[in-house]
Amino acid sequence: MSGLIRILEKDTDALQCLDAAKALAQLGDERGVDYLIAALDVPDIDVRLTAKKYILELDNRRGIEALKSHLETSKHPTHPGVRTKLDAKYPFLTAYVGFFALSILAAFLVGLLPLPTFLRYIVITVIAFYVFKYVVQKNILPYT
Repeated sequence: MSGLIRILEKDTDALQCLDAAKALAQLGDERGVDYLIAALDVPDIDVRLTAKKYILELDNRRGIEALKSHLETSKHPTHPGVRTKLDAKYPFLTAYVGFFALSILAAFLVGLLPLPTFLRYIVITVIAFYVFKYVVQKNILPYT
């Protein structure tokens, strides 16, 4: 554990420090959670996002409460969906399943249209793009 604490105190790579903080928290040391909470106010978006992700993964009550409080008072913009979807565990899986299902539905519906094959492919591609955009906006962006 002293090696992890040394990384937090002396390392200049913020993401490596976050990894060390997460490991400390997993070992039961509250200093790891404290470091992750403090990282929520860092200007670097990668550090903030990683800290949010680790707090959610650890499922630490104090960390979750701090994250909720941070979302209310943060000077850094956060998508409002984070407030309502904070406890969701698998946003990327949800996005993938939604995209897959909507794309299959779009392909089936376009198949019913009396269009030449190449136009069907173009229409399906355009629909898939908008489905992807929608799914990302609803299931992934709220977590960033």
